[in-house]
Amino acid sequence: MPMKPRTLISFVDRDFPATPFFIDFLDDFINKKDAATNWHDQLNENLQKQSATILENARQPSPKILRDPLAQKALNRSHELMVALLTGSIEKLAPFHNLFKFIVVVGIPRSGGSYLTKQLFEAIGMDATRVPRVIAHDGFPELSPFFMANGYNAYTGMQRRMAEYLTMVELYFAKSRLHGGYLIVPKKASKAAYQGAFFNAITGSQTEYVITIRHPIACCVSTYEKSGGLPENGKFMLRSAIEAWAARDYVLTSKEPESEIFSKDYFDVYLRFWEQYHCNLALTGLSANKNWTIVPYTQESMQSMAGNFFSRFDTSKHADTFKTFDKRNRHPEWNDKAEASILRVHNLWQSIGLQFPVNEIRQAW
Repeated sequence: MPMKPRTLISFVDRDFPATPFFIDFLDDFINKKDAATNWHDQLNENLQKQSATILENARQPSPKILRDPLAQKALNRSHELMVALLTGSIEKLAPFHNLFKFIVVVGIPRSGGSYLTKQLFEAIGMDATRVPRVIAHDGFPELSPFFMANGYNAYTGMQRRMAEYLTMVELYFAKSRLHGGYLIVPKKASKAAYQGAFFNAITGSQTEYVITIRHPIACCVSTYEKSGGLPENGKFMLRSAIEAWAARDYVLTSKEPESEIFSKDYFDVYLRFWEQYHCNLALTGLSANKNWTIVPYTQESMQSMAGNFFSRFDTSKHADTFKTFDKRNRHPEWNDKAEASILRVHNLWQSIGLQFPVNEIRQAW
């Protein structure tokens, strides 16, 4: 007796619409708009408003852009790649693994990643001041711990954004110069720590990782300086993207209700975020790729790594000076908690065969 045909599940654009960031990129790319950004500015302490601007501008995208043949092709390509990721069609990723070498800078915010990413772009002959934030920096694609809510699934959202990012890579780096048979794709991807196995599978075994690590007190000071200063009462506040990230991770790893977070000391919330982040670096699959270079946050280490980029790709130029500011005597009352956290991370890393640079980060720059 013949079997009845089964109904196939299919997805359409309205199920996974293009993100505003992708539309904004296509608008700039097709119209050759000036993409000057300041993501690379190591000394800038101003809060970034670019994401909000992109979201506002893209709510009503230009009909002309959506009708453009190149935009249509890119939208179809991103949809094709998303289906490939959803269904595990690994062969669809072969063009990326064969043509592109991703060099990915991963580290908690305020640990030197922007500096190294800028130096890497400059070393391969690209003007970092003209590279769009969405291409270079770590806000996109969004990678996060699993979360599900009405109309939202973190995993499918992650696949949607990764498919768009890969499509952008194909467009943006198409005319780049080959190095060792590959097109080099620099990327600051702090959030890769949350979904390491996924990121490894997508970018391929040829990917290189540069892991930046900074002392938790210095990182915390830099974070609250970026966010408007340490609150007068010393309690946690929510003012910046980094603080929102820290709050989310604290809530996900705490049995306490979300409402309690604002009664906690600022450093306690931040330190939970710092420790959990470095545990994720080790445990979510990123370390399965052994092309790791760990760069502690010291002037010597950062400057040396940047110099290596230029030695490798363009010996006619030199790396920018890495600026450090002495934070070693800030908040001595936090020292004991920070040291205990550092040792817990060190022990965890050591248990799986990774070396955490304890002595270097104790310099606390």
